[in-house]
This record gives sequence, structure tokens and C-alpha cells, in this order.
Amino acid sequence: MMIDQVKPGITTHPIFYEMDIQDIRHNEKSYRKEYPPEDIEDLAKSIQTIGLLHPILIKKSGDKYLVISGERRLYAYEWLYHKYGEEYRKIPSRIIESDRDMGIYALSENIHRYDLTPLEEAGAVYDLLKNTRLTYEQLGHHLGKSESYVENRMRYFRIFHGLLSRIKMFKVKGDFIKRLGKLPISKMLPLKTLISHWGEKETYDFLMEITDHDLSLKTIKDTLQIHYEQQLNRRILHLAEEDQNPIELENDESFDDSQEIIIDQFIEKRKKPLIIKENPIETIRRTKDHPDSNWSNEFWLKLIELIRDSLQIRFRRILDFQKAFEHLVDRYGEPIQLG
Repeated sequence: MMIDQVKPGITTHPIFYEMDIQDIRHNEKSYRKEYPPEDIEDLAKSIQTIGLLHPILIKKSGDKYLVISGERRLYAYEWLYHKYGEEYRKIPSRIIESDRDMGIYALSENIHRYDLTPLEEAGAVYDLLKNTRLTYEQLGHHLGKSESYVENRMRYFRIFHGLLSRIKMFKVKGDFIKRLGKLPISKMLPLKTLISHWGEKETYDFLMEITDHDLSLKTIKDTLQIHYEQQLNRRILHLAEEDQNPIELENDESFDDSQEIIIDQFIEKRKKPLIIKENPIETIRRTKDHPDSNWSNEFWLKLIELIRDSLQIRFRRILDFQKAFEHLVDRYGEPIQLG
């Protein structure tokens, strides 16, 4: 095997070698999974015009060398060699010798050159964490990135595969999975709620809409919020329907519409303490003191579910209960200065 050492043209450049392309193997574990022929041809023509700006990174592997970084450049040189012959038989290369996981070098170069799709980048981070057992902070340090960078790529990876599992029963059209894997991280992370709170069909339809029409981040978030509010309203209606057949309280055969419903009386009759992490009246005061969340649907849902689950009772009329409860807070509550 011939290895010709080439002196660097500028003293700040590292020494590199011209390696025979037939002595270099492509890396089957490369983080980049696709190399479109048209991209390789474009890169090859660029190399033919201005030369190779960055040597590839290789490591000794048996009697050959393995590409650590520079798969596209090697493919481009192979394209040039088959088209133009011996002039492109050797490719500028840097040989690396290190016990560090080679994936760290490969990923570091690719993420700084923006050669990977978001999914490829997330998959690479996942593989490195699994293989090296580094912490998020340690891997981020090796890559020249922050701990949150690593954490968000892990979240991307899990959400992507969670979504695929959610829609696996549908016949996916065309390159849908590829386009989904190219969603930027800002659009992928909010989609976590689809996995646990959306049905399979509506999840599939929404993902198709996102990828087919390249929905903006604002549109995605607005749609998620509308869906959340609709779910909340459905749950409240369901509670109201359940309350059409309430559990009767002892010695309470005649119920007057105007009678105030006092929770303390319920607790006494059921002989069961109300277990709650914080003072409910204080929570209500705070809620009422905030105009943005004043007596919201979410507040009522949580309150009604709490009383139902803790006391095992239902109310005859949800609206009457809400009015009576508001009356109690207005009558006995005192504003609390926040902050």
C-alpha cells in the first residue's frame, strides 16, 4: 500500500496523506443514511473545479482504512475516478489514532457542517450515549455542545419513534417517514402530546398535514392547543352526563335548588377525610386572582374530579354546584397578595 506524505501548504494546517481510494472502506455505521446520486455528482464537480477543501478522516482497520468522517467526499472521488481515471485515484486524508469512540469524531464534524438530518443527528446522539455510557454533559463537552443540546436530541429520537409506533397500523404514503425525520427540533418536540393524548387516526392525519403542507410552528402549536381545549370540554361534558344519576346522600331526600352545597357537610356525611397536597381554598383564591385563569374549564374539571374521587359522590347539577361554590369563595375568601 502506497502512502505519500504531503507537506502542508500552510503551517497551521495539519499534515495529511494522499490515500488510494481502493484502500479505504466506507463505514456501514455512518450516521448519514442517504447519499443521493445527484448530490454526489454535484460535489464531485465542485471538487473537480476548486479541489477538496477538507481531507477525509480515516482510521486503520485491518489491512484497510475505515472512513470516520467524509463519506460523501469519498463517494465523490470514486465518481471522479470512474469518470476521469487515475487523476482521482488518491484522496487527501487524515489518519487518526485514538481510543475514543470514533462516532464522536464523526458526529462532531457532521453537526458542525450541517450534513445530517435532525433524525440522523438524534440517532447518532442516541447511539453514542448507548455505546460510550457518557452522561449528557460529558457527551455535550466532547461535541462542543451544551447538555441541553444532547437532551433535546434524545427527546427528538424518542418522540419520533413514539409517533411511528402510534401510526404503525396505517399505510404510510411515499417518503412520509423521511420527511417526518427532517422536521426541525422546534416542530418535533411539541408533538409529544400526540403519543398519549391523540387517537391513532387523528395523529396520522395531523402528521400528514404537517409534512405535506410544511405547517409553521405557530400553526402546529395552535392546533395542539385547540385539540387540548376540545378534549377538556368533552371531559367536562362527560362528567356532567355521569352526574345525571348521582349517589344519594343520607337523610337528603328533598334537595332544594336554592340550597347551598357546602363541601364540609359532604365530608362529615361520608366520614372520609379529604386528602389534598395544598389548601384548596388558597388554590382557588390564587386562581381567581389571576384574570387569565379565572374559573377556567381546567380549574372546574380538576376540582370536580378531586371531589368525586376523594369523596365518592356526584353532584345533581354541575352548574348549580359551580354557582354555589363561587358564592362560597366570594363570601368567605380573602385576596392573597402574590409574590
